[in-house]
Amino acid sequence: MSLFGTVRNLLNILCAEAAAEAAAQPQFVGPTAALRRSVRGVSTDTRSLKKGDAFVALAGENFDGHSFIRTAAERGAAIAIVANAWNDERERDPAPLPVISVADTLAAYGWLARAHRLQFQIPVIAVAGSNGKTTTKEMIADVLSARYNVLRTEGNLNNLVGVPAMMLRMNPQHTAAVIEIGTNMPGEIESLCRILRPTHGIITNIGREHLELLGTIEGVAQEEGSLFRWLAANGGTAFVNLDDRNVARLAKGLPTSVSYSLRKPADLRGISGPLNELGTPSLAIRFGEKEWPIALQTPGVHTATNALAAAAVGRALKVPPASLKRALESFQPPKYKGGYARLAIAQSASGATILNDTYNANPDSMLAALHTLRALRPGRGGRRIAVLGDMRELGASSATEHQNIGEAIPKMKVAHALFFGTEMQQAHRAVVAAHGATQSQHFAEKKGLIAALQSLLNPNDVVLVKGSRGMKMEEVVAAIMDR
Repeated sequence: MSLFGTVRNLLNILCAEAAAEAAAQPQFVGPTAALRRSVRGVSTDTRSLKKGDAFVALAGENFDGHSFIRTAAERGAAIAIVANAWNDERERDPAPLPVISVADTLAAYGWLARAHRLQFQIPVIAVAGSNGKTTTKEMIADVLSARYNVLRTEGNLNNLVGVPAMMLRMNPQHTAAVIEIGTNMPGEIESLCRILRPTHGIITNIGREHLELLGTIEGVAQEEGSLFRWLAANGGTAFVNLDDRNVARLAKGLPTSVSYSLRKPADLRGISGPLNELGTPSLAIRFGEKEWPIALQTPGVHTATNALAAAAVGRALKVPPASLKRALESFQPPKYKGGYARLAIAQSASGATILNDTYNANPDSMLAALHTLRALRPGRGGRRIAVLGDMRELGASSATEHQNIGEAIPKMKVAHALFFGTEMQQAHRAVVAAHGATQSQHFAEKKGLIAALQSLLNPNDVVLVKGSRGMKMEEVVAAIMDR
């Protein structure tokens, strides 16, 4: 389903959106007859572009879509949306297809996605927060799938490029959408809300993420809180985690909200116990007068909270308790093609248990993973081993936060800690300074880390591997799985 119809319609949409944003008006460059061309869809990637698509030339630090204008023309693009600066430079060398020239191609991409999204009067749930967004998003989508045909964010398409891409996939068969929204700079959540126009939203928690640009925990709260403010201003419903004091504070005064908690009176109350030897928490959820036990299969200290959040959304959108219970009990974390994962447990060929949490890391998620490692019980003669890479984007707080991780490790019953990356030197020094039972090594190169881990690893060991996305710690997991 495309509202764009023709190039002329697409141009009119962009002009209207630009006027609403007080931005420079887009300009059409090409033969008048091209305005009658049909527009099938919108693409930013010539590898997947279909004949009749509008090609949006996005530019980033390491790429420039304008380099692929000719390829887009060869593959049958109806029109290209280009930056004014690029179009001005080509005055004597016309583009190989008609173009619409705009001040900002990324903004134009968002405008088209917003116009497309507004065709659909369906529940759209935005999932924000410092940790647990993807797991919570997947749990919510699984729960809602018992009653709805759900569009959900794929992979990590949660930014100003990814969210529009997801919106443009919305079609008449979808009856609900669950969309993850992320941030690493002030204003990004608000911008995403303007594109997504969520009817419901959840902030999983407020933690120490992206401090390089957000500055402090208060800066993080201010940024993530943009979702609740947008919902309040636009008649939406907020789901509020009362167990996170910063989230609870952000929710004060909201006109429409649903609260959930494992520890306090709330609209939806859960009861959770400590992690078992498989790293999985117990959970029971109270629906009215009845208590429903939920046999979760996913490890992690935050799994119960994530499941309760999904239950809160499900109940608000009329999913029956029995269907909700089945969805949560069958839930498994998503698998990724690159080998990285979010708190996934696997057995190596030698019999070691590998806790693969290599998708990303910040101080709060690192501590949560270490608590899960502590809960996992090694087999006879086995040990707990932590293999940790740098946590990035922490700015001036980086040294302190890495040191804090090192100070926490001896309390986690870790026998060996192997650290990788410049920043993790602080953690290594903290472990050594503690003079505890944990043996610590630091590596500047991944090759040395892998060799040391391979020689150290025994059957029945339990190994946590975690680090920021840029550290590519999944390469460590791959190196030990077959040993």
